[in-house]
Amino acid sequence: MDERFLDHVAPFSQLMGFPLYLSDEQNQELASKYYPLTKVVFCPQSEMSADLFDEYDLLFQSTFWRPDEKFFFSMKRKKKLLFAYLPHGNSDKGHRAPMMDLVELQDFVLIYGKQMVERLQKIGVWKDVRHWAFLGNYREMFYRQHQDFYNAIVQKEIFSSLDRKKMTCLYAPTWQDPEHSSSFFSVTKDLIEQLPQDFNLLIKPHPLLEENSPALYHAMLGLCERKNNIKVIEKMPLIYPLLSFCDLYLGDFSSIGYDFTTFQRPMFFFPSKKKQKDDPAHLLRGSGLVLPERTKIFSFIEKNLFAFDGKMKEKQKAMAQFAFGEKKSLAQIREEIHEKILELWNGV
Repeated sequence: MDERFLDHVAPFSQLMGFPLYLSDEQNQELASKYYPLTKVVFCPQSEMSADLFDEYDLLFQSTFWRPDEKFFFSMKRKKKLLFAYLPHGNSDKGHRAPMMDLVELQDFVLIYGKQMVERLQKIGVWKDVRHWAFLGNYREMFYRQHQDFYNAIVQKEIFSSLDRKKMTCLYAPTWQDPEHSSSFFSVTKDLIEQLPQDFNLLIKPHPLLEENSPALYHAMLGLCERKNNIKVIEKMPLIYPLLSFCDLYLGDFSSIGYDFTTFQRPMFFFPSKKKQKDDPAHLLRGSGLVLPERTKIFSFIEKNLFAFDGKMKEKQKAMAQFAFGEKKSLAQIREEIHEKILELWNGV
């Protein structure tokens, strides 16, 4: 598990009162630093065994459980062991690649809102989801509950070296999946070179960009050293605390884009290589503007900020509600999930 999952599993574990098992020392350190109230149990991968989970009946993870994993954890059990899926973002990926096929193997699936239901219906796997519960936007509510703590972290680690009076732009490119969803390797050089002095640029790249193409990744980010108004954010799993400090979003049609709609601020997207009629991201397109190809990036942004008036904000608000549902308190979310878990268990 890389660090991007922490901003999903740690708040969920704390919300539900479940222990969070981590097998990576770096993730343990990050969890202790950024989610100090979450009960973290460190267990190296080499020591993982079915015996470790003898006291638990339901296991959550933020990727789909595979058949070999289910067999591994179940082989020594004398009673039923159930496997649940916690999503790690409101993704539009996987419409052409078999990324969602394993949903049928999950005993329990957590769903953000109607957008995720319709996505699963469209690719024909919703019929396989037998037990599920709505999560809503628990990560936003978690941030709101601990806002002072997280704002202090973002201020210290990021903005202490930047001028807060400047407009802050977050560029959050996704990974280069089989559907060519990422803009990182095609636009980062231009983005850095065109950055004017009256903007701050935060770059939060997806961890898989470095993992899959390390040499090109570091060559791109090496260009950032030329400017003092750029900050590259790595090994920091926080999303909502970071978004709250940003004036506008710049990036791909990815899950962070759905997260940013909750703030109703300007959003600009780099064009997708997929045809719009075949691209499920047309839903998110309505929340912002697509940058023309070969345009002067920041000139276009400055000329089009006026477009984010009341009408566009209403579109973003509607998209946030479609993606995450009506806002609920953490207590209400927890209660509803507990009820669904009891229904699942009583039906076993």
